[in-house]
Amino acid sequence: MPAVQKLAAIRGPGLLHGFVGLPDVSKSRLLQYELKTQNPAPRQSILRVFRHHDAHLHAASEVTGLAIVDDELCVHTRPANHHVDFLIFGTGFCNDPNRRPELSAIAPFIRLWSDEAGAEDSPSSNDLLNSPYLDAGFAFREKAPGTCPGLSNIHCIASAAAMTHGRVPVAVQGASVMARRLTEAICRSLFVEDFESHYARVEAYNVREFA
Repeated sequence: MPAVQKLAAIRGPGLLHGFVGLPDVSKSRLLQYELKTQNPAPRQSILRVFRHHDAHLHAASEVTGLAIVDDELCVHTRPANHHVDFLIFGTGFCNDPNRRPELSAIAPFIRLWSDEAGAEDSPSSNDLLNSPYLDAGFAFREKAPGTCPGLSNIHCIASAAAMTHGRVPVAVQGASVMARRLTEAICRSLFVEDFESHYARVEAYNVREFA
C-alpha cells in the first residue's frame, strides 16, 4: 500500500488555481504520474481500523481466485488463502461518458481527451484519455463543432473533470474553488448570450447622476 501522497508536495492554491492553465501535455504527465504512484488510504481511516486488535492488513496479496469450501467463502491470494464471512469488492471506477446510460443521447458528441491531437503519443492511461475534454468552466465540448451545441450548457463537476481541472473537483479543499469557477462561467455565459438585451438596456438607461 502506498504511503506517500506525491501531489502533497505541491498541494495548495497554486495547484488548485493553476492546473487548469497548464498545457495538455503537462496535465497528462502529472496525473499519469499520480495514477502510477497511487495515493495512500486516508490516514485517519487507517488509524481507526487498526484500533481493533483483530484487524489485519495483507499487503502485496493479489487475489487469484474465490471458492466455496465447506459452506465458507475462501479467498485465494498468492501468499495464503483466507476464509471469510463477508467480502466487499473495492473495484474503483472509470471515467467514460459512453458507459453512462443517462448520457447515452449525448455521449457520442462529447469531446474526450483521446480526441485531442497528439493523444496517441500521450503517456496517459485509457481511463484518463476517456475523460471529457472540458472547457475552463467545466462545460462539455463538442467532438465536432455544430453537432450538439447544447453541450456547452451541461457542466461536469464530477471526478471526470480532474483531467482538465486537476484536484479541484475531487479534493475537499477544492470545493470552494470549483463552486466559484463554475458560477463565474455560468454567469459569463448568460451575459454573453443575452448581450443584445443588455445593450438595449444600456441605450435606454436614463437615470441622471446629478440634476
